Amino acid sequence: MIYLILIIYFIFRIYPYLLSPVPLGYDGGLYLYLWKQFQNISILKFTDLPSWIVQVYPPLLPIVGKFLSYFVNPEYFLIPISFVIAGLLFLSIYLYTKNLWTVLLLSISAIQYKFWWWYYIKNILATSFIFFYLYFDQKKSKIKYIFPVLLPWLHQPTAIIFFIILILHKNIKTIILFLLSFAIYYLPNYQNTILPFLQVTVTTVGQESGTFYNLDEAVKLMWPYLLLAIYGIYLSYKNKRNFVVVVMAVISLLIPLFGLFLSRRFIPFFDLFVIILAGYGAKNIFVKRKLWAGLYIFLLLIFGINFVYKNSEALIFSDEYIEIKLLGESKKDSFVLVADNEYTPWIYGYSDRKAIAPGFGEYDIYWSNDEWNQFWLSNNRETEIQLLNKLPKPLYIYLGDRQRQIKFTPEGNCFNRYSWHVWEYVCQK
Repeated sequence: MIYLILIIYFIFRIYPYLLSPVPLGYDGGLYLYLWKQFQNISILKFTDLPSWIVQVYPPLLPIVGKFLSYFVNPEYFLIPISFVIAGLLFLSIYLYTKNLWTVLLLSISAIQYKFWWWYYIKNILATSFIFFYLYFDQKKSKIKYIFPVLLPWLHQPTAIIFFIILILHKNIKTIILFLLSFAIYYLPNYQNTILPFLQVTVTTVGQESGTFYNLDEAVKLMWPYLLLAIYGIYLSYKNKRNFVVVVMAVISLLIPLFGLFLSRRFIPFFDLFVIILAGYGAKNIFVKRKLWAGLYIFLLLIFGINFVYKNSEALIFSDEYIEIKLLGESKKDSFVLVADNEYTPWIYGYSDRKAIAPGFGEYDIYWSNDEWNQFWLSNNRETEIQLLNKLPKPLYIYLGDRQRQIKFTPEGNCFNRYSWHVWEYVCQK
């Protein structure tokens, strides 16, 4: 039965790639850019990468990508690695719970599917490390000590959840290992790692932050197993089980409820702890109710199939994806102006050119916020030309089908069409 559930889990994730070759989510192109950049420098020089990379990506997954890059181009393992990491999460939760109901709920969870769809692979891998730790801790195995060493170098918000779990477990040795690992990387790189995270945390307290569902949307998508989770909490209290899971479900609910940290990005943790409690409840309630169990499984599958069918479309069209890759044949050392940040990760990852994107990356140094707005909305050709003349050349402009409505249009002698969505700017100062 576990293999059948695993097949369901992966069929839901394979389905989008039967429709389109475009990598899912927003972050894939940024990971690709990161791994391509890391190919060119020593593994010990990670912090020499552009500051935004160091801020956003702790070094563990970049190092994994660099190692894989010795054998294969990052573009070829970009999608497979997301499946491997998804499989690790499935395995870790099954090992920890040994509950088929739990992994079935994991497989049909809209929250977990969308979390994977966004290509949040460092979050997912770090979450699997939590449950591998809990499993090996149950087994009294020293293998568990690997995870407090690795996890701080993988994903900061997950590290917060993990640290709270370590405190609840009162394992001083593990806490010390975690803090030492954290200090080794983060303290020498405080300006590019801790400080930006603290600044975001302080400025967003009381507000929803982070790219994901808000709490209301998430709870509505969790309806297939919320009541079972409540029953699971009752059973846990009655049988004195799952203390850590119940506490972490409450904490991971309070964080988005009160807008703490990157609040929306903690919702998948809440969903996972709810799934574990719901699986515990389901195992007890359906053990002697085979007909009810079969009907419930049927309804779960209908829910999962319906959600995946309606929520599997890639963020950009296939022809746009192909066209962006063709930018790699444009003039060497050229720049690409990304008129809308919806396309930022794709230009960064696949064009092999320097992307000038609004409010993002190492090349957004030529225009102020006001100048970006002037470019988008002034509808004044003289102003637009003055702004474009500030940018380095050769210069291409990408205007996609899904970008916001802007008044700029690439018309006139200064613009040569390179492809359907791309124009070369040919005027000089």
